[in-house]
Amino acid sequence: DLFRYPALVPFMDWRDDRLPNKPDNLAFEWTDTGEVTITWDPPLPAEGVPEQRRFAVYRIRSSSVPDFDVALQNPSNLLRVTGETTIKDYPPAATDPYYYVVTSVSRNSVESFESDYIVLEARAVGTEDVPVVESFSVAQNYPNPFSESTTIAIDLAVTGNLHVRVYNAIGQLVAVLANGDQVAQGEHLVTWDGTSMSGGRVASGTYFYAVEIGGHRVTRPMVVSR
Repeated sequence: DLFRYPALVPFMDWRDDRLPNKPDNLAFEWTDTGEVTITWDPPLPAEGVPEQRRFAVYRIRSSSVPDFDVALQNPSNLLRVTGETTIKDYPPAATDPYYYVVTSVSRNSVESFESDYIVLEARAVGTEDVPVVESFSVAQNYPNPFSESTTIAIDLAVTGNLHVRVYNAIGQLVAVLANGDQVAQGEHLVTWDGTSMSGGRVASGTYFYAVEIGGHRVTRPMVVSR
């Protein structure tokens, strides 16, 4: 499954291969049951150091502090690639804590060293108040490719809070189709009309829709053809 995890574009060795500086002041705040906001500061500009264009956010589940050199090579640990300095996450219920780090990514997709890590423990373990989705399925959007609108079918095994977001090919958030809406068990149809959060029509290209519920996330590609 080529689209199971987010990914960075490989760097081109004939271009600038210098490392950008790493992000600073990684922090988190629980904003809702099961939802956490991760924030960080971009590195300060420095002469002779390439400017970061994006950030790669990693989430690693481990019983102890992981070897980040090894962990960052595992594509399943790459949570998001974004141009922003904050994300929201819904870590699945687990007995082991989650470690988060962020790297800067240059124009040539060269990553910096990782930031200092943060670790989330207290709410990473499920309780009776946090429903955990045992299974759900996400169909490929239809039609695909599309020019005007497309529909995503989501089949839920239990009631939960649904998040559906659309990202472009470099990980920037384009549209929010469901923002924590409480939905019942069964099939639900979510439609995207091909417009961005600013209301304009998006350009032709490949986009990704991410469906999250109960800390579980499924990402699939879709193509806009104008």
